[in-house]
Amino acid sequence: MGKYLFYDVDGTLVGKSQRITLRNKHALSEARARGHRVFLCTGRAYLSAFLGLDDLEADGMITHAGGIVSVGEQILYEHDISLHLLHRMLHLFQTHYIEYTLESKDGNFHTLGIQQFYLKWIDEQFKDDENAKIILKADKIGKNQYHTTDFDERKNPVHKISFLAPKRADFEDIQDELSKYFHIHYFFGNSNYIDGELIPKDCTKAHGITKILEYYQADPADTIAFGDSMNDLPMISYVNTGVVHVQSLDDLKKPRTQEPLHADLYLLS
Repeated sequence: MGKYLFYDVDGTLVGKSQRITLRNKHALSEARARGHRVFLCTGRAYLSAFLGLDDLEADGMITHAGGIVSVGEQILYEHDISLHLLHRMLHLFQTHYIEYTLESKDGNFHTLGIQQFYLKWIDEQFKDDENAKIILKADKIGKNQYHTTDFDERKNPVHKISFLAPKRADFEDIQDELSKYFHIHYFFGNSNYIDGELIPKDCTKAHGITKILEYYQADPADTIAFGDSMNDLPMISYVNTGVVHVQSLDDLKKPRTQEPLHADLYLLS
């Protein structure tokens, strides 16, 4: 019987090159040829999930870390952050000088500050890799990327929020309040700034997997997930077998994990 395979993208399917390797792409194609079903399970937005994946074929995807679940062209499930909670978060951000991105099915809405910050960061971190810069910038200023002044809460339900606090202390002042409603997944950060994403506690990658299994009437015992970061913890904990990156935090390695993997090497053969 075929298995249901769920793959995180950044740090798992792709490494610093921002492109899937031919070996990884072939491995996933071979898995589907053997009767397994392959799904992306990513924090990426719905419209940018396949950036750098070079026409990879998949049976479906879980995007926005659980916010949208789809099989083929059919959307099975959408989870929106309530307007009441969204208004509360935006008030906290605006009063504490937090830059942010609102992620929706129809595109991402960025404050100018977060766009400028990441464009500069990409140029610095990937100065010798033009292809990686093109892919990363496409998720900031490319197609379906907008400014928050274009955001219409009536037309653009928000599934996930990314944030940037130029001063760590500003974010720390509201961290406890945010953690009441969201899992806080941190990105890079340093002693000066802090950045990351807010994932609703009632909608994670694990919730997305349950929607896929319901659609196929499949058994959780037939699930395998691959990940590398703490936003993968819910899915790694939920599935029957979890496989994590060799450099992942110990907390991610604890729940039912098998041999670790290296991004940009291989995932399934």
